[in-house]
Amino acid sequence: MVLLESSSMAASHLPALPEDLIPIPVSDLARHPVAVYLARLAPGSRRSQRAALESTAGLLTTGQLGIDEFPWHRLGYQHTQALRAALAERFSPATANRHLAALRGVLREAWRLGLMSAEDLQRSIDLPAVRGERLPRGRALSVASCGRSSSPVARGARPTCVTPPLWVSSTAPVCAGPKLWH
Repeated sequence: MVLLESSSMAASHLPALPEDLIPIPVSDLARHPVAVYLARLAPGSRRSQRAALESTAGLLTTGQLGIDEFPWHRLGYQHTQALRAALAERFSPATANRHLAALRGVLREAWRLGLMSAEDLQRSIDLPAVRGERLPRGRALSVASCGRSSSPVARGARPTCVTPPLWVSSTAPVCAGPKLWH
């Protein structure tokens, strides 16, 4: 298994075991863990979880195998933990956790279909959630930069600082610069 050759941190965590993940064709979709997992989801969730599984299979095999050929039932703890590290490095916490939820769902279906033991399942899905926080969009403005702007709107009769939402204060501006109106 070749995993994320371009990422130095994730590459150190990801095992290279190609013999473990040789594709096994499943002709009966009723016994394929991905097909069973996606079938039990609400129609609106299928598309996003399918995309998460495609991304996961792509990460695990550098795009060599799709979700239909990938041997999900052969993933062990070492694979899923390395995948978690790669997802945490590559995606936001919410997206990484959505990928892990899809992976856990497919592995549970593999167990229900008798493709893996309960012990292997528990080891494979014993992953903590990806923690972290996402910075808000935009940029922080200093008090000094709040009064400076070269845009025509800011030089007009509009305020150069934005007043805060009503639940914060209805009188105090966000930037308390010396000159709020032009």
